[in-house]
Amino acid sequence: MRPEQDFNEMEQRRSHVTYDDLLQGLWKLGISPGDHLVVHLALSSFGYVEGGVNTLIDVLLKVIGEEGTLLAPYFVNYKDSDELFDLSILPPPVTGALPATLITRSGARISAQPSHAVVAIGALSEVLTQNQMYKTPVGIGSPFDKLAKANGKVLLLGVNQKANTMIHTGEAYANLPFWGKPRPDLPEGRWVKPLGEEKRWVKLVGIPGCSSGFEKITPFIEERNLIHSIRIGSANCRVMNAQSLIQAVVDFLKEDQRRLFCDRPSCTFCNWASEFL
Repeated sequence: MRPEQDFNEMEQRRSHVTYDDLLQGLWKLGISPGDHLVVHLALSSFGYVEGGVNTLIDVLLKVIGEEGTLLAPYFVNYKDSDELFDLSILPPPVTGALPATLITRSGARISAQPSHAVVAIGALSEVLTQNQMYKTPVGIGSPFDKLAKANGKVLLLGVNQKANTMIHTGEAYANLPFWGKPRPDLPEGRWVKPLGEEKRWVKLVGIPGCSSGFEKITPFIEERNLIHSIRIGSANCRVMNAQSLIQAVVDFLKEDQRRLFCDRPSCTFCNWASEFL
């Protein structure tokens, strides 16, 4: 059998996901009108999705309606302090197709945060994205914190807790001694040019660290029935209340503030953070 035949057969065996499959799946997950969602996505985990990421965005906006909000992380490379973050000529996000496509939709707003911007559409889009340039991107007062306070939900589509930025927000509330400290592995700041304004130097504050150990909290939150999971196509899809997750992170770290560290001996961040404990 030729290699291209093998490839074609593999493609045929992949799950074929339609608009209706996504719609029914999100309803079963408990997503409903008026929900405020932060979504982390690995589109390829579904299999073949008719219409790609645009179909998923259409379905999400359909389900949450005009009173809901869809937020996605538009994280960019921020380790080169000389590189300009120009909001009129956005660099591609490192967080994938969802934010890259969402930003092209009518009504989309993006925060001017120089390292961990977010893009949002919907009822709370302005509230979640405004006045973020000089603030912590994921900690207290961040868009993630604001979404949680609005009874928002975290939706993981084909990704695990390593992609869950809201856990970093929980770390901030756990008052970890290293949280918010200047990191030796990062530049002090970077240049930012907001829409219609001159560029300015913005200090990086409250930058989150390693998330490679975040799967360790999964049994803890599953035991407390904080996650609802279903499968759509080939993707494991999970939803959780954001505020409940933040509190779970705080509780999880009470016993040992190292519990979310990764197990890589060479991890620069976890080794640095452990010096504060």
